[in-house]
Amino acid sequence: MDFTEAVFRERLGDSFEVVDLASAGVALRLDAVRALGLHSFALLFRGPLPGWLPQRTYRLRQTVMGEFDLFLVPLGPDSQGFRYEAIFNNRAAGG
Repeated sequence: MDFTEAVFRERLGDSFEVVDLASAGVALRLDAVRALGLHSFALLFRGPLPGWLPQRTYRLRQTVMGEFDLFLVPLGPDSQGFRYEAIFNNRAAGG
């Protein structure tokens, strides 16, 4: 599957389950997809409080997209949960 901004926009509001052994069962909701430039975009997820996931790569599962690895950066809590960000740079090699 190609991980494009459009693919993730179709999943806004969906739940992504963390399936790593250490963090299994944590559900993250995709709250925003932001364009960062011509070839880059950011995903903003929210997870439960209390607690948070440290910065690293996690295996996620989503009902339409299946399982895939995603590097998550914790941004901190807000009134709706703990925020995480993932950045994609889809610039073609040599471009």
